[in-house]
Amino acid sequence: MGLAPYGNREGKEVGDFIKKIKEQLIDLKQDGSILLDQSYFNYATGNRMINVTRWENLFGFELRLPEQKVEQRHWIFKC
Repeated sequence: MGLAPYGNREGKEVGDFIKKIKEQLIDLKQDGSILLDQSYFNYATGNRMINVTRWENLFGFELRLPEQKVEQRHWIFKC
């Protein structure tokens, strides 16, 4: 969340990520409800909020380690 102001919401990656999220992560219902594809999440049974392998495959890059440089694509995820 703290990096969100530095993200470029007009960038191509943002549009690609939004499309992937709408097509694969969430199901928006007519009544306004949202269903999450739980295969991408691990918060109920694991040590992490997400299934890292599935997220990396979906978005096309590996999770950033603390010592690695923060790139534009990492900022987008904070939006």
